[in-house]
Amino acid sequence: KMVSIQMGDGLSAVSITIDPGVVTGDSARFRFEGADLVIIYKVDPSKTWTRENNNLTREYRVNVWDLVLGTTLDVETIFGETFRLKIPPKTQADTLMRIKGKGVRNVWDQTGDMFVRVKADIPKDISMELLQAIKQEVDNK
Repeated sequence: KMVSIQMGDGLSAVSITIDPGVVTGDSARFRFEGADLVIIYKVDPSKTWTRENNNLTREYRVNVWDLVLGTTLDVETIFGETFRLKIPPKTQADTLMRIKGKGVRNVWDQTGDMFVRVKADIPKDISMELLQAIKQEVDNK
């Protein structure tokens, strides 16, 4: 990563290597023009991912019928890979599913996991016949 440094007579550019898995507040020391340069990292929050240690979590909205009947989701990892995640029949909304080893790697080469939280989408176009059949089934339980 190229970083601009404000020096007394203007800007200088220096190339630094950012270690994997850095979090806000981590720092690194580099040698630059005979002096120590200390970088303190600030990691912007993601709109898609939440992070806890090396683990990443994201939400996927799934049609309620797919949760009831089961399906396979194509989920994208933070690295842009597509992973096929099997949703078994009768999966409850808000279930957290784990994909081992697809989280963040840290400086000690340990990799966290990726978690997918499935959220239920209820269709708006349910027919009256289907609603009545569901109600009858629920009433018979």
